[in-house]
Amino acid sequence: MYFTAKKAGLDFDLKNPAAVRSWFSDKSKVIYDHRQPGRFQATPRRMDVVWLFQSHIEAIADQTIPRDIEDDDMINTVAFNSRGNNVKEGVYHPMRRKWRDVKLVANHVTPFVKKKEKTEVKTSLK
Repeated sequence: MYFTAKKAGLDFDLKNPAAVRSWFSDKSKVIYDHRQPGRFQATPRRMDVVWLFQSHIEAIADQTIPRDIEDDDMINTVAFNSRGNNVKEGVYHPMRRKWRDVKLVANHVTPFVKKKEKTEVKTSLK
């Protein structure tokens, strides 16, 4: 996912993007935690990162995820370069996952876009 984001011009400022934990180390970006009551800090949106299994992340493909989603409800995700040691540039796989499999959701795209917009506004005002 990191490779694809970089190609699209996104810079998520992750210390070790190959490590799943690094995508969730900034707690201000974690918007859903299945262990927390009330679980949602914000509405999960397209391209938010989901931690599914011990060492696997995907991106949400749905426009938004409703806050009243049930554990058995299905969501659409995108798996990037998910072939282990046989990684191929630009490979992605559309997937369907049960919401119960989602452990954490982090929003990296929205903060990046907002930061970029703020920088562009400052630059245009000069």
